[in-house]
Amino acid sequence: VYKRQMFDEAVDFYLMSLEIDQEIDDIQGVASSLGNLGHLHSKLGNMDDAREYFDQCLALHQSNKDSMGMSVALNNISSVHISKKEYDEALRASTKAIRYSAPVNFMGSLANSYANKGKIFEAIGFNDSASYYFNKSLTIRELRKDQDGIIASLVDLAQFEDNNGLSDQAIAHAKRAYVLAEQIQFS
Repeated sequence: VYKRQMFDEAVDFYLMSLEIDQEIDDIQGVASSLGNLGHLHSKLGNMDDAREYFDQCLALHQSNKDSMGMSVALNNISSVHISKKEYDEALRASTKAIRYSAPVNFMGSLANSYANKGKIFEAIGFNDSASYYFNKSLTIRELRKDQDGIIASLVDLAQFEDNNGLSDQAIAHAKRAYVLAEQIQFS
């Protein structure tokens, strides 16, 4: 109940922030508030609401020709589709996100796109492709020294390997994620 109340308060905060951003014509602020509202609704399991906010965010980034913003919004849309087991739509959104992130060298979003593709391919049973994309995501995050991203990729790999009977590899990746999380005091 307490966590739900915190989420409700956060939604109210971002709605207020959105209103202010709109009043002062801060397009980036509007896009940020829309994205944050999408994330909150996603955490609450309101995937249709999350998708609506992410779509609005994407439209703003498209109107500003903001490739990085479009890539992030598309990755968020892909995640919503993954949650809803709409894998064709998730793959389309993830592929578009890659197209927008690669030319501007937005490696963080590219790593997220690859992680999403890994989840999609695992869900539809293309394990070789899933492994390929999970490892690509990890490699980018390691090159960027993105500790939080490395942990996320290691957890993705461990779950994938555990789901596919690769217990030794899963344990190794999970342990590595745990050690890194402790080192950076990940919460």
